[in-house]
Amino acid sequence: MKNRTLHLFIYLFLFSIQTQSQVIAGGNNDFENDLTGWNTQRDWWDSSTNIVIDTSFPYSMSKAAKCNGHFTLYNQLYTDITGLTVGDDYKLDFYSKGGEADLYIGSTSDVYTGTYFYISEQTSYSLRSLSFTATHSTMRLWIDFYPNTSVHYVDNFSVENTTLSTNNPALSSKSIRVYPNPSSDYVFLHGLELNKLKIYDILGKNCSDLTSVIEIKHGFFKVNISNLNSGLYFFSTPSKTVKVFKK
Repeated sequence: MKNRTLHLFIYLFLFSIQTQSQVIAGGNNDFENDLTGWNTQRDWWDSSTNIVIDTSFPYSMSKAAKCNGHFTLYNQLYTDITGLTVGDDYKLDFYSKGGEADLYIGSTSDVYTGTYFYISEQTSYSLRSLSFTATHSTMRLWIDFYPNTSVHYVDNFSVENTTLSTNNPALSSKSIRVYPNPSSDYVFLHGLELNKLKIYDILGKNCSDLTSVIEIKHGFFKVNISNLNSGLYFFSTPSKTVKVFKK
C-alpha cells in the first residue's frame, strides 16, 4: 500500500511539472504544421511577406521557415511562448542558417523590447541560444529578418526552464528534443543515445520491447509508442532522462 501511495505521489508531482511546460506557437515549434501558430508581416505598412515554408533545407524533419529577403524592407516572424512562470529564468534554443536577423523576447504588447539576440550570418545550420527571465506568463518571440541579405532559415525552437533544472538536476532535459508530447502514436527524439535508450513506465517496468525506433536524419529518431498504454513514461540513458506522455 505504501509503495502504491508513493508511486501515485511521484506521478502527480511529475504531472504537475509537465503541465507547467512551455509551449511555442501552440506546439508548432518546428514548422511541421507549416506556419500554424506563427504570424508574418513585412515592416508595418505592408501585409505581404517573403516568409514561406521550405522543404529543401530543414534542420530537422521535413520543414523549416524560410525568409527570401527583400531589397529594402524587413520581414517579421513572430509567435507567443506560453506557460512561463514569472520570475523564472529560461533558455531559448533554435537552429538557423543564412542571413542576419534580430530576435527579441518580450511583452506581447511591446515590439523590439525585452531580451535581444543578434543572429549572425552562417553558411550552415548553427545552434543559437539565449537566456531570458520571464516577466509575463506569455511572452512574444519576435524575429526581424534584415533586408538585402542572404536567404534565412530557422527551425526547431525549444524553451527550457533553467531555474527548474538548476533546483532539480534530475529533471533537467538539457539538449534533449522530444515532440509531439503528449502523443498517441509516435514521438520524434533528439539528444539521447539510441543504443543506450530504455523506456520505463511509472512503476519502473521496462517497456522498451513495446516500442520501435528508426533514425530519420541528423541524429533525430522516430519512436513508435502506439503499443504503450496511456500514461507517463521515462525515456532514459545512463546520463539523461526525459518524460513522455502517451495519450
